[in-house]
Amino acid sequence: MNRGLNFILSLIMAVTMFIPFKDYFIEYKSRIEKISITLKQKKDMDFQFFYTQKSTEYFSGKGLISKKSFANPDGFEVIEIDLKDISDIHSFRLDFGSYPEDFFIKEIALINEDKKVIKLNEVLNFPMNHIESKEIIDGDLRLISNQVDPFIVFSDEKIGSYRNKGFIYTKSVLMLLFLFILSNFLLNLFDKRGARD
Repeated sequence: MNRGLNFILSLIMAVTMFIPFKDYFIEYKSRIEKISITLKQKKDMDFQFFYTQKSTEYFSGKGLISKKSFANPDGFEVIEIDLKDISDIHSFRLDFGSYPEDFFIKEIALINEDKKVIKLNEVLNFPMNHIESKEIIDGDLRLISNQVDPFIVFSDEKIGSYRNKGFIYTKSVLMLLFLFILSNFLLNLFDKRGARD
């Protein structure tokens, strides 16, 4: 087998073997520059955003951003949380003050290079605290709480797919190089055995 054909076949074999494992070389970019929440509520709210930067961390005051959200029963308000100075967000928690009663969420979006809108029907299955009722009405998420500490937790496993994907290029190239060398070796081995026969 000539070198040119050997090279082409080795390359095809390497790519073919790489494809089933490509997901192992994809990572989610956890850099979130901003989170926006489009909200409507009957009462003023001391809105709080808690975040963790590692899987071993718990939500605490050191990872806390507070915002005042005012009653707007006739329209939605956009609350924006600026995260440009935070290097990584592993998980976050949205706290809706105390005794907020009846309130609606129209949109929750993660913003970095582009805007990723979290599906509200998925939020229904996220961990919640002191939320007495939850349902989708006309495309909006309606929540009811008459308790002191209602919140929703957005864990890494829940929000990972909404981040931008990126290949881990160094590992990908090294893996492809290894598969190419392996393919080339196997082709040469079969070629030598064929020549002997």
